[in-house]
Amino acid sequence: MVEIERRRLDLEGTIRNLDTTTRSYTVFIEYRAGSKTLDTDTISIDDVKPGGSATFEGTTFVTTSD
Repeated sequence: MVEIERRRLDLEGTIRNLDTTTRSYTVFIEYRAGSKTLDTDTISIDDVKPGGSATFEGTTFVTTSD
């Protein structure tokens, strides 16, 4: 018997601007299980001040079978 279940994966991170000017960033996320990519995401972080940091979050749902 194979059971299919949708599971939620949450991600949280912080990026720090080490430059002397305000910057924006794009973070590319791969949700992985071993060598298998389950999902991908792109998160934009705008206007991080010099020396400042910003947090970002991502969520996805993946289907797994047991």
